[in-house]
Amino acid sequence: MSEITPIEWTDEKVKKVTREIINDGKNREWSHVHDGLKEIAHMSGSRGLSKNQFLALRKDIIQAIEKFEPFAKSYIEIAEKGLQ
Repeated sequence: MSEITPIEWTDEKVKKVTREIINDGKNREWSHVHDGLKEIAHMSGSRGLSKNQFLALRKDIIQAIEKFEPFAKSYIEIAEKGLQ
């Protein structure tokens, strides 16, 4: 089994992953997005979060993404590419 490297959650990465989930869901009508990840997108709201809302939800968003990591993997990869 390969070792899973923990994801380094910078604020920017959390925002980017969340944005990817929201955009992908909107583009494909949510049917393929895992329920747990839909939850994240809904928590984030379609217009994005204010800084205070983001900070309050940051931990919840990270926990949800990590919990559904196999479903979130592609979003995480897209976000990482965008941050390079």
